[in-house]
Amino acid sequence: MQTVIRDYDNAFIWAEKEIVETEIDEGSFRSVRTHYDDGLYEYKSFLNDMPVVFHKHDLGDNHDFQWIQVTYDENGLVAQRSVTFDNGVETVAEYENGIRVSLFRDDRGDVMDWGWRSITYTPDGELNTRTTTQDSGVVTFERFNDGIRTLHRQDDVANTQDWERIDTEILYSGFYNDDFANVAPFSRTTWFDNGIVKEEVLENGATTSVVWRDEEDIRDWRFKSTSYDTDGGLAGRHIVFDNGIGKIEEFHNGIRSALYKYDTKDALGWRFIRIVYDADGTITLHEKHNDDGSITTSHFDNGIRSETLREDKDDVFEWNTITSHYENGELAYKETTRDNGDTLLDIYENQQRTLRLEIDADGSDPWAVAVTEFGAGGHQTEVYGTAGDLPEPYLNYYQDFLA
Repeated sequence: MQTVIRDYDNAFIWAEKEIVETEIDEGSFRSVRTHYDDGLYEYKSFLNDMPVVFHKHDLGDNHDFQWIQVTYDENGLVAQRSVTFDNGVETVAEYENGIRVSLFRDDRGDVMDWGWRSITYTPDGELNTRTTTQDSGVVTFERFNDGIRTLHRQDDVANTQDWERIDTEILYSGFYNDDFANVAPFSRTTWFDNGIVKEEVLENGATTSVVWRDEEDIRDWRFKSTSYDTDGGLAGRHIVFDNGIGKIEEFHNGIRSALYKYDTKDALGWRFIRIVYDADGTITLHEKHNDDGSITTSHFDNGIRSETLREDKDDVFEWNTITSHYENGELAYKETTRDNGDTLLDIYENQQRTLRLEIDADGSDPWAVAVTEFGAGGHQTEVYGTAGDLPEPYLNYYQDFLA
């Protein structure tokens, strides 16, 4: 049966309705066609009063779409919804049990900055994933948890950028906007075309740490890292060079407080170096562990070296310790303790050695004290049976430094 209703008096927003009812094997089928005053054409069909298909066609070009079509499942729930917009964008949404599970958008009119976008939803209808092909050739993939974006991945499939991939991932519950001004910590990893990998951790819009890795061996280093304090100031820095040398720096209020160096491949003559600085960044301590087992420790006052101690920890040399004392940064005297117990005292003036006192502690020499003076013409040595035999000023040196 067919029924046509026309609105000659313009009492409704439509001009004509056509209703067709037919009995088919599946039951009663009914279709309704409506022509609206603004040129919109609408079609609906029903089977046993359950919706089957619905579509609209904007013949009058009075809406932002050209075509809308909706299909339904056997339970009368929406199964698919397709829309063609005036700007050329087409969307297709898929539903299960009436809940949207996916959405596909295609920019056929090239009015967006992307070519197509695919979205999936959870069984609860919340955003799950979103994949977008940008006009630039970059493909982005986003993952969501409870509607909150937790992963943002960019792949440069067209090779238009200087990187291959960028992953931005929330470290725990929170979100960030499209400018990555986040309210929860997130990490961002960038794989560059040249093989360099950069890993960042950001919180409240500020970088807290940056790590660089040279995976293609194009730099003279393998690893670099930088950390920042809560105020954004430099807190630490670490670098490992290809030759095995590593360097670690610590900062307080942006001023370097400590420096550590280590040699993992025996590239230099030392194993480990520790340097300590005061609150103004001035050196106070320099400690070096040498390959031969000795340790050299220097102390500084106001950045000027005041004392250096060298210790033979592995008994490689014929001495145990060598202590150098400085005045205004210049070497003043040096004490050496030998393995046999003998002690040497060297006196310096203007960086030149002028005098040496040698104390025979174990009695292996026929004298108790040997004094050697150094000058432009060479050196001269005098020996004394006891320390009490020393004349001044040698006795004063002995009493001040060695007694």
